[in-house]
This record gives sequence, structure tokens and C-alpha cells, in this order.
Amino acid sequence: MNAPFAYLQAEVMAASPPKLRLLLIEAALRLARQSLAAAESPQPDAAPRALRGLKKILRQLLVSLGREDDPTARNLRGVYMRLYCTVAEAALTADTQQINQVIKVLQVERETWRTLTERYVAGAQSLPPSLSASSEAAPALTFHCLA
Repeated sequence: MNAPFAYLQAEVMAASPPKLRLLLIEAALRLARQSLAAAESPQPDAAPRALRGLKKILRQLLVSLGREDDPTARNLRGVYMRLYCTVAEAALTADTQQINQVIKVLQVERETWRTLTERYVAGAQSLPPSLSASSEAAPALTFHCLA
């Protein structure tokens, strides 16, 4: 096993719920940036691969939200659904501007979750139940994207 993978695996196994979400958001940002770089490279077939990975992460962020009746989860579900639909449309149209918009939103999400993670680790803040739920308790998702 290579060292970076072993480190990441150990970090994931020991992570708190907000830290896991932060790791997913950071991975989504990396994939979004990779898709932009690939779109401008001589091998543009790497862009769709990165966008497929990005959509998988967005789906995981969605299913990990838990209860439908929680307003925080409902708001986040709307954000992640919009991001998912934007990525799906960008994958069909090869529109890098849409991916740039997704990156901007994910950057805000990353900073929000970084702050929440710091507060959670310090014991200053607890998570709403909907944000600490496992994916087994998540509702079924139906995607209604135009793309």
C-alpha cells in the first residue's frame, strides 16, 4: 500500500462526521478542478471521468444528509441537488463555466465545513441529527435534472 493512500485511509477511519463531509467536499473540489484541466488538455477524455467521480461524491453528500424534516438538511439537499444537476449538464455540454460555478459553491461549502469541524473537534458545537446520520437512514433520492 502506498503511503499517501494509507494516510488518507487512516484519516477517513478516524474522522468525525463533519470531517468526513469536509473530506468529501475537498475530493469534489479536486475532481472539479481536474475536469477543468482535462478539458483544456490534449486528452479531453479525462474530463468526463472526473465529472463522473464528482457526481458520485455529490450523490454521497446527498444520501448522507438523513432526515427530510430537518431544515438544515433540506437546505443542503437543495444545494447538492443543484450542484449535481449543474455537473450533469456540464458533462453533456462541456461547459467549463458551469464547472467554475460549482467550484465556487464547493469552496464556500469547504470553508463552512472546515469551521464546523474545528468547532466540533473543540467541543464547542454539536451537529444537528440530520448531519450526523448514516447513509443507511437516508431517504431515497430522485434526480430531476434537465440534463
